[in-house]
Amino acid sequence: PTSSMLRSDFWYAYKSPKKDSIEKVMKGNLVKITKQKEECREKIRQQETLFHTLDGGEQALKEIIKITKLKERGAQL
Repeated sequence: PTSSMLRSDFWYAYKSPKKDSIEKVMKGNLVKITKQKEECREKIRQQETLFHTLDGGEQALKEIIKITKLKERGAQL
């Protein structure tokens, strides 16, 4: 939730006749924020896994290219 969403929820709760509504809305916002944080952490973990996989692939290709060049030189000699 953005700060404007939090403010609008707060004012909605503030104007509401129920006394516990502010607390209820704020707890709801806390749950939303916590869930969004966890989703972001999961996306970061997925990106890190992808990065390491791609990095490993890049290193493997560099080794293959190096070996191929050595073989080509050996064949020319």
